[in-house]
Amino acid sequence: MDTTLNRIGKAALLGAAFLIASAAPALAGPPGGMYIAPEQIELGGKDFDARMKKANVKSIAKSESGEWKFFLVAYLTRSPGAAEVTLLFYDAADKSKDPSNVLPLTTTASAKILATTVTLGDDAGIKPGHTYNLVLARKVGGKDQIYAKGQVELK
Repeated sequence: MDTTLNRIGKAALLGAAFLIASAAPALAGPPGGMYIAPEQIELGGKDFDARMKKANVKSIAKSESGEWKFFLVAYLTRSPGAAEVTLLFYDAADKSKDPSNVLPLTTTASAKILATTVTLGDDAGIKPGHTYNLVLARKVGGKDQIYAKGQVELK
């Protein structure tokens, strides 16, 4: 079996991916955009987008417990149409088309926005000091359907 798939169980997600009410008029992030914050942001409210943009960071430092932990908000290009999507981590320095890590996320098939807390340990195939391209996607007809992209350096 592909070693990438073996890493699925080696990274933990704290909390479930969840939908932010799409009826809230203040939620207007760029479709396909992804924000990363060092701590969870209170969801909802008219100022959610402003708070998320202000908390957005380019890098996450490893905690004293030896893990990288961050809050991710993805504004999807379209609803995934299924309850499971995948968060893929691609090392920007590695020219391989294989992700360094793959995390399955559960969401709502009609979701427009996905928010979750991600925690990665040393056994997740992540290299300290590397920048990772994050891709939120789902296989449809054998091809990746991409819903959002982002980037983070894990220090």
